Amino acid sequence: MFKKLPLKILAFTIISTFLIIIAAFFLVRFNSLKEKKITYPELSGFVNDEADMFTDEQEEYITDLVGDFENKTANTIVILTVDSLKGENIDSYANYIFNRRGIGNEEKNNGILILLSKRERQCRIEVGYGLERKVDNGTAARISKEKMTPWFSAGYYETGITEGIKALIEKIGET
Repeated sequence: MFKKLPLKILAFTIISTFLIIIAAFFLVRFNSLKEKKITYPELSGFVNDEADMFTDEQEEYITDLVGDFENKTANTIVILTVDSLKGENIDSYANYIFNRRGIGNEEKNNGILILLSKRERQCRIEVGYGLERKVDNGTAARISKEKMTPWFSAGYYETGITEGIKALIEKIGET
């Protein structure tokens, strides 16, 4: 009833099917990477308000607060607000900014990034390894949730950021 296919034809069919599947996989993967090309903002100081969430006076107050902390401890806290994460997950976005933009001392890895996304209504505190003994990921998430988010929900972004900074400073200490 069924004729046996010659071995060469069977091998050719299997190999060509396998190659088509691999090519389709890479085509889908390449297109998804191409769509996710994101331009990340540069940092130009302690407060980088790309989403225009703070007044000039608020930016100045926050800058003074983290500047004084850096002068006393040599640890750096940088704030970045963005309009949108552009489809990126906040953890990846914060990690990219933190590692590529050089927050804190490179040798001590003693920087902290506070990222606030306006559209997604999300906040992330990214902590350098040099400070993780004092502020681990759980502590950073707790500070964000308990000290910052309630203020953000009420529309008081500067107060939320300031309360988060004060809590971080308290955890790290003044020395």
